[in-house]
Amino acid sequence: MKILIYMRKKNARFFSIEKLFNLLSEEMKKDNDIKVVNVPFNSSMPFGVFGNMIFAFVHSRVSVADAYHISGDIHYLALVLRWKKTILTIHDLGYKSRKSKFKSWVYDQLWFKLPCYLSAQITVVSEFTKHNLLTKFNVNKSKLQVVSNFYDPELKFNNYSRVLECEHSCNVLQIGTKDNKNLSRIIDAIENSRDDSLVLHIVGQLTNKQLEQLTKRKINYKNYVGLSNFELYSLIHSSEIITFVSLFEGFGMPIIEGNVLGVPVITSDLEPMVSVAGGSCILVDPHNINEISSAISNLKIDQDLRHKLISRGIVNAEKYSISTIVDEYYKVYKKVVE
Repeated sequence: MKILIYMRKKNARFFSIEKLFNLLSEEMKKDNDIKVVNVPFNSSMPFGVFGNMIFAFVHSRVSVADAYHISGDIHYLALVLRWKKTILTIHDLGYKSRKSKFKSWVYDQLWFKLPCYLSAQITVVSEFTKHNLLTKFNVNKSKLQVVSNFYDPELKFNNYSRVLECEHSCNVLQIGTKDNKNLSRIIDAIENSRDDSLVLHIVGQLTNKQLEQLTKRKINYKNYVGLSNFELYSLIHSSEIITFVSLFEGFGMPIIEGNVLGVPVITSDLEPMVSVAGGSCILVDPHNINEISSAISNLKIDQDLRHKLISRGIVNAEKYSISTIVDEYYKVYKKVVE
C-alpha cells in the first residue's frame, strides 16, 4: 500500500503527535510505501487554512496514493482529498473556547462536521474523545473506532526506582507548555512546597508570561526546546517525578513514557488521563494547587509509593506497544483500500 500521512506545520510548541506518527510511519515502511507530509502553513489564520487546502489538493493529485491519512489539527484537509480514500485521526476536540458564535460555527464545520462526514474512516485515540465526538457531532458510528497511541519501541522498560534523599535535588519534569498543560499551577505548586531541592525541567517553548511567573516565583528551572526523541527519553529517565496535570487531553502519552522508563507520574483526575493511567499514577485535581504540591512532596519522600507506582506502570504500558497499534491501523487502511 502507498499511504500519505498529512501532518500540521512543524512547531516547537506542538510535537507529541508528530513524534508518534513519524514512529508509526517508520514501523509501517517495512511493508508499505509510507510518507509523512507536513503542510506549509499554520492553521491559526484563514490564509493558512486555505493555503494548506490548496497545497493538499495539488499534492494529493500529483502524489496519488491508496489512502490519505490526516492527523493533527488540520482536519479540514478532508474537504479536498479523495473522500473515499481518506482516513481522519482525531486526537481531541480542542481546548480553547471561542467567544464568537460565528467563529465557533465555522470551526465546528471545517474541523469536525464536514471532515467527519466526508472521510471514509475516522479513528480517535481514546474512548473519551469518541464519546465527545458522538455527543457533540453525531458522527456515523460505523466508520468510527478507537486506536490508541503507543510508546516508542526504542524505550526499554526500567523498574529501578531511584532512592531520593531530602538533601539532594529532585528533578520534576513537565512536558508541554500550552495552556491546557497547566504549567502555571505546576509553578505555583512548586513554590507552595517551599522545597529548594525541587528543580523544574520544562519541555516546550515558554511564553513571556510563563517566564515572568517563573522569575517572580523564584523557581529553579531548566527549559528545553526542539529535543530529539533520544534527548527527551534521556531527560525522562533522569527525572524523579513527571507532572502531567493537564486540564484537557486527547490521550496522555507522557503517562505511558513515564511507565516504561520507571518514573512515577502525577496526572489529572480527569478523562482520558484516568483511563490511560490505569492505576499507575497519583491522581490530583488539576485546579487544586495544594493537591499538586502534596503529591510532589509525597512522591519525593515515600519510597514504597514510588515502587508501587513503578510496578503498576510496567503492567499498564504493555497495553500500548507499537505492534498492537500498527495492526489496528492496518485494519483501518485495508477498509479504505478494499
